[in-house]
Amino acid sequence: LDGWEPWTLPCEIPIADGTGMAVLPPGTLAQDELANAQRNAIQTAERLREREQAENVDVTWHDVPGRAGWSMVLVINDSRRPIFGVVVRARLVQNATSLLAALSAGEMYPSAIPAGRAPADSWTVRDTTPCDRLESLRPNGRSAFTCGFPYTASPHGRLFVRFTDDVGLHWQLDQDHHLEQLNDRDW
Repeated sequence: LDGWEPWTLPCEIPIADGTGMAVLPPGTLAQDELANAQRNAIQTAERLREREQAENVDVTWHDVPGRAGWSMVLVINDSRRPIFGVVVRARLVQNATSLLAALSAGEMYPSAIPAGRAPADSWTVRDTTPCDRLESLRPNGRSAFTCGFPYTASPHGRLFVRFTDDVGLHWQLDQDHHLEQLNDRDW
């Protein structure tokens, strides 16, 4: 054809009884394996890149001293970017269908206590709002969620922190630090 260079197909197509079957040259298998390995490496790198920000979010859960039946969940965003729609949910009974929400939430700030007298983790909550979510949590920020259920009485329960990262991917992190990407945002 005009303007097109001739090309060849590096395989043979034997025709018997009116049907054809392609037979690839022996060198193609190694090339296919290399292409598959490269494709897998690219997909793995993409998954790691997608998880990078979410991997820098942490959660702790503990009972509130002196307040029976109450617990506190701390969400720590150690990434360099904000996270959005941060909520805490819990399933207190194994395999229960409904999730309990936190009762209040607030962002934490470094304590004003002088460094020499401050505890090792000197962050404090200034104000909490009766709600179950924070619209955003700043980079390198912390938040506290107050829950109306204790940590110690829920050995088979599961606590989940759900959030959206800055590229719009949705994540769920549990108290054992299992990180899972969610398909949609249903919270």
